[in-house]
Amino acid sequence: MKNNNFNKNAIIVASCPRNISKRVVTIEKQLDYCRHYCSVNGFQVLKEFSFCTSDSERGIKTMKEIINFVHNHTQKISIISYNMRRIQGNSTQLTELDNLRLQGKLELHFLKENRIFKLDNPVHTII
Repeated sequence: MKNNNFNKNAIIVASCPRNISKRVVTIEKQLDYCRHYCSVNGFQVLKEFSFCTSDSERGIKTMKEIINFVHNHTQKISIISYNMRRIQGNSTQLTELDNLRLQGKLELHFLKENRIFKLDNPVHTII
């Protein structure tokens, strides 16, 4: 049953290691998968973020942008990512993302793992 109280706004996050092997899904493929997911599930994509995980400084800066975007948006937002490993950041940033989830401002959707983390998820299911 869908939660009609949750606004269908989304941002997409895609990243991959600098040295891409054939088994790694490229950023463009991740964006395609996430765009399709948003289209099928009725999400309006507000913004897309992408970065290379081997550039930790860029990853931290991008996570700051994502957190600020969610903070500054007046409605709830879903972060759509191809997989859980694509959400990078330092421990403070990850805690801040989880706090936004606990405040009901954020949902996290991970396509590869087929997981959605909402306000009502116990912490032990996320860690």
